[in-house]
Amino acid sequence: MNAQIKSTPRVFIVEQQPFDYTPATTYGELVFLDAEPLAPHSPNAPDRWNKTVLHSLRRELSTYVPNYDYVIPTGAPARMLVVGMLLAEKGKIHKMLGWDNRQRRYLEYIINL
Repeated sequence: MNAQIKSTPRVFIVEQQPFDYTPATTYGELVFLDAEPLAPHSPNAPDRWNKTVLHSLRRELSTYVPNYDYVIPTGAPARMLVVGMLLAEKGKIHKMLGWDNRQRRYLEYIINL
């Protein structure tokens, strides 16, 4: 088994929303990304804020294992996009969970870049 892989997969939640994520625990341990929100571009403001946010997200995702751990893409679209780009740096195959209202459960998606 890969040294990075823990005994139980983790489910990384991009941005916590007022949802009950308990059903996702069937896939693994929940991990909420806590980095601050991204800031819109301003010609009068330096880009330090977003660089700090990216650094925080990279640190929080440092233990993510592609094709083993899961991601639930919730929250601001810009944040979901940035997390997706950071995950693409880590590998080509990723597991994602999406909520299905009809079945009242998470469905697994495997994305091969």
